Amino acid sequence: MKYNQVEPHIDKEDVESVSNYLSSGAWITEHKVTKNLEDSIKNFIGRDYCVSVPNGTIAIYLSLLASGITDGKKVAVPNLTMIATINAVLWAKAEPVLIDVDESLCMSYEELVKFEDLDAVIFVPLNGRSGEGEKIFNWCKDSNIRFIEDSAHALGSSYKILNVDL
Repeated sequence: MKYNQVEPHIDKEDVESVSNYLSSGAWITEHKVTKNLEDSIKNFIGRDYCVSVPNGTIAIYLSLLASGITDGKKVAVPNLTMIATINAVLWAKAEPVLIDVDESLCMSYEELVKFEDLDAVIFVPLNGRSGEGEKIFNWCKDSNIRFIEDSAHALGSSYKILNVDL
């Protein structure tokens, strides 16, 4: 089976914008352009807040801390993901629990529910595939387990709009 990747389209305007931004002398995450980007993203995804950070590892780490995931807590992560996912769990001094993926290359629901005493699940929709994300979300909600979605591969995509109180 072949999985096509999508190459970004970068034009002259994009290159010029990045060059102007970087040569402005401001910190990348503390700039009026960053604030405009955060506002655009929060409006696009329908949330009250958006905070830019330098990379995905830090974003996941802050999500864990904000969710109360620290020393000794158990966090399920898919066994097919970027190292950032597990590194963030380790930074939080929590314990990563590797969960096999299914044929969609996303975390397997059947494998996940075999584990007890989880404190959080980090679900990763991989390259446009969402697998059983909704089923896993509902299981987490019913089991009082924090659900964190690493959607770095999915910003701007959708598979179903959920009205969810986070």
